Amino acid sequence: MTNKKSIDLSKVSVNKVINLIPGTLVYKGGKKDQLKIEKIEYSEEIYKQKTYTTLDDEFINDIKSISKNIRWINVTGINHVEEISGIGHLFNIDRMLLEEVVDVSKHSTYKISEDFVFNHLQMIYVKDGIIVNETISIYMFEDTIITFQERSGDVFEAIRNRLKNNEGQLRGKNSSYAYFSILDAIVDHYINVLEKMKNSIEKMELKLMEDQVLDNKELHILRKHILVLSLSTTPMEKLVQELLLIEGSSFVQQKLYFESLSQHLKLTMHEISILKESVDSLYENYMMTNANDMNQVMTILTIFSAIFIPLSFATGVFGMNFSVIPGLSNPLAFIYFLVGCGATAVMMLLVFKLKKWF
Repeated sequence: MTNKKSIDLSKVSVNKVINLIPGTLVYKGGKKDQLKIEKIEYSEEIYKQKTYTTLDDEFINDIKSISKNIRWINVTGINHVEEISGIGHLFNIDRMLLEEVVDVSKHSTYKISEDFVFNHLQMIYVKDGIIVNETISIYMFEDTIITFQERSGDVFEAIRNRLKNNEGQLRGKNSSYAYFSILDAIVDHYINVLEKMKNSIEKMELKLMEDQVLDNKELHILRKHILVLSLSTTPMEKLVQELLLIEGSSFVQQKLYFESLSQHLKLTMHEISILKESVDSLYENYMMTNANDMNQVMTILTIFSAIFIPLSFATGVFGMNFSVIPGLSNPLAFIYFLVGCGATAVMMLLVFKLKKWF
């Protein structure tokens, strides 16, 4: 029987991780990053930030210490499944949820209970002109928010600066507002990504109008990003709606902000739908252009084949091994044959042109 444990799939063969019991942590991604645990503790009066690279005694004692402040713990490197399991044990996170934390299948999920809120989605943003996406999970209970990232680099730098410099309302609000801020940062970057994709699509449309060849690889990447955005925004919008239905919760206290987030998500979903139609149209035009080019090539080859059919016939006739063939004794017979072949080819081309076959 397979024991309940954590497995890094890159270190074992696939057949060894089949039929594992529920709650076994298996990382199937290819991104390897160093473990980094950033703990930010804050209130309206204080701000503390500390970084750990291991689950040592200092980290464990720090986590177990009683605090009335809001804590945001950002964990980078979900490929470290043993450490993820340890963090889950410290915060009493169900292993079924941890199994989703290390899942990089691009499917977004969420779960709401009386004790916690959990959502698993894709964080998509533009870095150095390139669209980057990675898996992120957010687990919130009481006054603690834990985010699990696949690799270093994220969209939360503005939130860190606001907390550090005490800008805006973040440090004066409850943990639900911090949760809203994290989701809002992710959605804002969704919108930024959509703007970049929209510009790329417009450039492709201009190429199409100028009869230039489209890049099939770029089209494929755009379709993939649109699919991932769609898979993330729809569950997130449903999550926000359900949070607003929890009577007396801290989320309802921040109703105005979450309603605004819901509106942004709906607009994002609408924009995704429009871009999907545009990309699908471009892809259809790309396939049609390729088909037309292939048809043109086949037409030319067919015309050449048709021209050479009578010429091959004439060559075969005059190449027969009969003792008497009319015209072979004429000194100009070869010239007449070449002229006849040329005339035949020209006549066939004229007929094809008149019939508008090319």
